[in-house]
Amino acid sequence: MVTLFIFSLDNAFRKKSASLIAILGVTLGCALMIFILSLSQGINKKVEKTFNALASTIIISPKDAFFGGLFLGGGTPLPKSYIAELKRIPYLKSAYTQVSALIRSQIFKEDLNIILPIVGYETQENNVILDNIIEGRKPLAENEIVVGRRLKDSLNFLKVNLKYNQSYQMINPQDKRGIIRFKIVGTFETGSELVDTTFYGPANLVRKFALMPQDKVSSINVVVIDLKKVDQVSKSIERALKNKNPPVQVVVPINILNPLLDTLKVFNYFLYTIVAAAALAGGLFILIIMLASVTERKREFGVLKAIGWSSGNIIFLVMLESLILCFLGTFLGVALGYGGITLVQNLIFKEILSLNGHTVVYTGFFGVFLGVMGGIYPAWRAQKVSPVEILRQV
Repeated sequence: MVTLFIFSLDNAFRKKSASLIAILGVTLGCALMIFILSLSQGINKKVEKTFNALASTIIISPKDAFFGGLFLGGGTPLPKSYIAELKRIPYLKSAYTQVSALIRSQIFKEDLNIILPIVGYETQENNVILDNIIEGRKPLAENEIVVGRRLKDSLNFLKVNLKYNQSYQMINPQDKRGIIRFKIVGTFETGSELVDTTFYGPANLVRKFALMPQDKVSSINVVVIDLKKVDQVSKSIERALKNKNPPVQVVVPINILNPLLDTLKVFNYFLYTIVAAAALAGGLFILIIMLASVTERKREFGVLKAIGWSSGNIIFLVMLESLILCFLGTFLGVALGYGGITLVQNLIFKEILSLNGHTVVYTGFFGVFLGVMGGIYPAWRAQKVSPVEILRQV
């Protein structure tokens, strides 16, 4: 058996260029499989965290707020007094007001022209942000803020390096004489993409950015005790605030984000189609190379049969050669895929790709599958060689 393995190993690399092409096909297929499955897992994991964070939350925002005030707030500010109307509604765990504003990106980088959201909560009862500081520290003064992990990563990708405890200043766009000074003192991560893509600061500081009076807020966030009661509570809130002026809209984030799940499923199917195409391409590479090898080695197989090799030995020889090429291609593919994942994580977003042991195992089985499928037909062709016919041709 050892002799047969060594013989197969030598034969697998007899034609180096053909073997290299076969290994390259499997390597690219496995690397693509590792990368795509990791991308799918990373996206699904982030979406799952966001949904879990918003599962029991209801947002009360101005009627004219864009997209329900779910992302950047906006619209006509609401009176703080609205929150008193919610106390009689059952199944409420807590309700807290939020102030939202926008920061001009040019204060961090002159040629950057994007809008950066900042939020502030007036009560600390439900402040998940301050409970999830991962770098630096919590804001202790009125001019100190923290940045969400996802927003910080995005700004790093845009070559904006936010520095802790460095003083920044912004000229109020509506009052050119007013200058707002602040410091970034830490980074937070809650797991919600909606929250982790913002700055957070004291409500009074955010009011300066938004030019909002003390008795107004951007929105009211409600947390429900029982997830099953979210729809019931949202309808109760709508009835309680029905005739208020300015009017409100009651937004259940999960209901808005649910269509994204369907889009994500379609996207995953698209990714899996690419994986299937890569598998097919890798299998064809092996099949073509092994079939060409068998065709060129008919005389060799005839001689082997003439000296006593059985059809089983011939099949085993060809299959082993195919598996050797695939194992090597799979190993290189996993290494290449892991390198690509590490590069993307370092250059773009750390958690956009998620590699786990299951993906590596699946890729390993994928390599074995390619070796078996690519070797079956060539092995069958090889064992059909007649030694009598071959010896007549000598």
